[in-house]
Amino acid sequence: MTNEQKARKWAEEKFQYHWPAETAPELKHTMQESYLAGMEEANRWVSVDERLPDKRGYYFAGSVNKKAAFISYYDADDKSFYDSGITHWLPLPQPPNQ
Repeated sequence: MTNEQKARKWAEEKFQYHWPAETAPELKHTMQESYLAGMEEANRWVSVDERLPDKRGYYFAGSVNKKAAFISYYDADDKSFYDSGITHWLPLPQPPNQ
């Protein structure tokens, strides 16, 4: 099962049990699609030409020229990554709770 399929299944289960019976199915569908669109946006590579991270810290970094992906530190004060040649970035996921 792909991540998109897992997200759709999760959204369907979540919204199925938390919506009152009188809620219009169209509204429910719109809310599910908005949630999924937000997930897709959060999980896409961001071009450094589009925007840079807001906070300092470690990020997945990618280089089209090097054809590589790795973890790099971003300094928000200097507005630069530790490694050179980075063309895209992606936030790291949250660490496990247990």
